[in-house]
Amino acid sequence: MWYYFGSLGKYPDVVLPTEITPRTQGVTMTHAFTGTTPAKLEDFTPEIGNALWEAIMAAGGNARDVEKFTANPALIRYFIAKVNPQMVDCDEVPSIPSGLTIAEEKHQIKSRMRGLVNPAEVKFYRDSRQGQTSYLKGTLLKEALEGQPVMPAKLLDWYSANPGEIPESWKGQAVFFWGTIYSDGYGNLCVRYLGWDGGRWDAYYDYLDAAWDAGSPALVSASTSSAAQPG
Repeated sequence: MWYYFGSLGKYPDVVLPTEITPRTQGVTMTHAFTGTTPAKLEDFTPEIGNALWEAIMAAGGNARDVEKFTANPALIRYFIAKVNPQMVDCDEVPSIPSGLTIAEEKHQIKSRMRGLVNPAEVKFYRDSRQGQTSYLKGTLLKEALEGQPVMPAKLLDWYSANPGEIPESWKGQAVFFWGTIYSDGYGNLCVRYLGWDGGRWDAYYDYLDAAWDAGSPALVSASTSSAAQPG
């Protein structure tokens, strides 16, 4: 299987391949790197890591190019997302609905997920005050979500582009992506969510002065969250 890497115009100082061919499963990394262990190198499967090294060499690169590559977390995330479409880089800027902007950092949830995430490794989180007949104001829910690995809106964009990957069990829920807080022209904060309108999935947003019940869960990482409730 071929992975087409394409042009890396924003990284002109690094020699990289235009395509790589992963080799047999189970191949181990046998090439030495100087200095400390490259950041996030563990995100590469052994066959991809080996193929990357060989492809850079074949493209006219050298060990220095590999060092440049592995020392750049943004470039690593870019590469992994290219060769593994299931991974989503949540450090990329998400889409911004008309009339909104991404709110200042001081309004963002500090524990939000960053870097690469796997859309298959998620689950719902509801605060204990979100019930079938009880509600929690969005401003209070935002405070309660500090410490939870909430998913950014970049993942919402991915689901919107890949609706077939959205679990059927999500229908009937308003699935919120609290990892990106937006603001309107008046400074009012809001957060985007996915909802099923009866015929298709669509993206919406709600203001933090609204009330959240059990049907409005936050999407969080399934591997690092605590006290998450099943969907």
